[in-house]
Amino acid sequence: PFMPRHPSEYGNLLKDLIRALMGCYYGMTSGRGAQGVGRATKTAVVVASVLILAANYLLTEVFFSA
Repeated sequence: PFMPRHPSEYGNLLKDLIRALMGCYYGMTSGRGAQGVGRATKTAVVVASVLILAANYLLTEVFFSA
């Protein structure tokens, strides 16, 4: 099993997990046809980006708070 040894590895692991989960969730719940897939892709990218920004903020507070 992969065990992070450095704080930056926790961030990378969390970002990858967020990307994968959002891609899978919105991919599985996409509508029919090209429009549904395009809408699901756009929504997954936007939601994952916002969640990654929030996760970066929280990880920074946890690892670098005084």
